Amino acid sequence: MNFGDTAVANALTALNTLLLVINLLIVVYGVKRTIDYNRFNRTWSYIERLNSESMLESKLAVDKFVRHLNSLRREERKDYIDAFLRSDKPEDERLRERISIFCNIFTELGVAHYAGAVDKRALISPARMVVEYWEKLSPLIERRRAQVAPQQIHTCWERLRNHILKEKLHTTTSVLAKTFPVVLA
Repeated sequence: MNFGDTAVANALTALNTLLLVINLLIVVYGVKRTIDYNRFNRTWSYIERLNSESMLESKLAVDKFVRHLNSLRREERKDYIDAFLRSDKPEDERLRERISIFCNIFTELGVAHYAGAVDKRALISPARMVVEYWEKLSPLIERRRAQVAPQQIHTCWERLRNHILKEKLHTTTSVLAKTFPVVLA
């Protein structure tokens, strides 16, 4: 083998290495884009669920409950919530179910956020609702936590709310949020 053959072999090896690196970068870029796409779709599915007819019915029930709760004197609220949570009346059971459905979507959103499964830019759209309804329902949640293990009741929703407040996402309006607002907000 002469000097020319070695130089050509080295050049081909270098070219193959360069092509391998380029291919790996393309694969990494494709994987990242796929993950981003899936995050956006997952976030969008939460926004669609927040805008569903069922969720609208739950929101109306929550708003009605909150209005009644706020009409009570502060010292009456704890007793009212305790009685509501213990009640066997069918209408109270249905209302608790509606409130639970409404709260659970925010808890799911919190779990997905901390798992890195939602797009943080798209999270701006429901951010106001996450904060607003945490504030509205926190007396009920706190009473429920007093009855069972506190770590089990909407902690991921609370963590998401704290993150939103820390990052001031509830005061931000993105192009996405302007284009695709959460109707319930």
